Amino acid sequence: MLEERLARLLEEGKIGENVYKNALWWLEHIGDREEMEALLDRDLDEFQDAFWQTLPFGTGGRRGKMGIGQNRIGVYTVQQSAQGIANYLLEVASQEGEDGGDFRRLAVVAYDTRHGSEDFARMVAQVFAANGIRTLLYPSARSTPQLSFTVRHLGADVGVMISASHNPPTDNGLKVYWRDGGQVLPPHDEGIIRCVELVEEVRSISFQEGLEGGGIGYIGEEVDRAYWEVVLESGVYSGEREVRVVYSPLHGVGKTSVYEVLKRAGFRDIFLVSSQEFPDGDFPNVKDHLPNPELPGAMEEALRLAEERGADLALVSDPDADRIGVGVSTSEGWKLLSGNQIATLIFYHLVEVARGLGVELSASWLMKTLVTTELLERIARRFRVRVRGDLPVGFKYIAHWIEGLREGERFLFGAEESYGFLLSSRVRDKDAAMAGLALAQIASRLKKESKDIWQNLKEIYKEFGYFCNLNHSFVLPGARGRERMGALMGGLRSHRLERLGGLGV
Repeated sequence: MLEERLARLLEEGKIGENVYKNALWWLEHIGDREEMEALLDRDLDEFQDAFWQTLPFGTGGRRGKMGIGQNRIGVYTVQQSAQGIANYLLEVASQEGEDGGDFRRLAVVAYDTRHGSEDFARMVAQVFAANGIRTLLYPSARSTPQLSFTVRHLGADVGVMISASHNPPTDNGLKVYWRDGGQVLPPHDEGIIRCVELVEEVRSISFQEGLEGGGIGYIGEEVDRAYWEVVLESGVYSGEREVRVVYSPLHGVGKTSVYEVLKRAGFRDIFLVSSQEFPDGDFPNVKDHLPNPELPGAMEEALRLAEERGADLALVSDPDADRIGVGVSTSEGWKLLSGNQIATLIFYHLVEVARGLGVELSASWLMKTLVTTELLERIARRFRVRVRGDLPVGFKYIAHWIEGLREGERFLFGAEESYGFLLSSRVRDKDAAMAGLALAQIASRLKKESKDIWQNLKEIYKEFGYFCNLNHSFVLPGARGRERMGALMGGLRSHRLERLGGLGV
């Protein structure tokens, strides 16, 4: 029996106490006996990783490998998460008074093209509806920034996005948005974590029952159109569209946002990477199946087509279309832009346009994370743009500061170096569609002036100073990877780096 086998592995020291207890609990309460036996036969390390802990519900939600076990994204963790979110929302609403104050008990849910995303989105809706929270669901995959917009547009109390962003195909997850359209922050993140950890029973109804009873409904096309209009209004140069663009959604949702917006903006020379345009959670035609715009491999097919078509610009977005990667045609061949270079280019042109229109820049705000290039601040200071440049990593902190703007103040631009950008306060998360539109318009304007984006960046460096940025990614998966990351960070904290390359830190 599996129980005896687990006891023997514990006695031999091949699995830990937590793994043993969690696996027995799973057998008793969930089942999956055959799947557990198969996993144990196939890979002991993988089995231990699946059961050694309950996948943490962090400050933004849950993300991880899909599969059986408490440390995996699956029916158990998704339903537990949804019940905890529902419990917290109802708790907060009850504190507003008997009528729930201005809480409407309304949720919106969206999902990307990953394996299981639609099923997980339905599970969330079923749990919410069973708890008296009316839930509106997109009928097909949509982007994360569109979910953020929808929360605000429909006046929802909470939003849930099913996505693991640019993670490998094995992963999925969920992100939680509060009523301001931003990902949850204190005290709500802490309250949701507490409620998720306290879940003992999950209430759920069938999806059909929810539809028939009105507890679950679908979001109509009018919300798509409203979102597209907001993105179009965020553009830098509204009349510019004479540029040739190659675009790939990397098998994700980007055709519903980036591509749709470019078409609606009047760009005619747009070429889709046909091998990557269809939704597929395996990301089969992306190098190493890693749909991360930060990785050069994710840009390979787009650059190949751009070379064939004589394009000026190559764009790719990650599966939930919040991040964007950029390649530009130069006299020296194709070059990839870093997140800091993309941010610099967009911000510089936003400022130039605002100055031309006579906008009072002293009431405008640039918001960026601490690790994003200081060049943005240098440009902002020159033109008296106000700056919040020390925000922690995570776009939710930018969203928080947008929400706190006073009357008469204006959000101009938000950026993080990990390829995330925002040009409108009506969306509260980074948006590849906004960035893609801005870049296409900038490239078109520069082309009219017989310049390219790379030349323009050099001009910006000449005026404001040269900033060099190099990124390296290291993948440390599973429990052992987490332990190694903890040791590395602990070492950095306890032994402060004083000098690097002969320079003071």
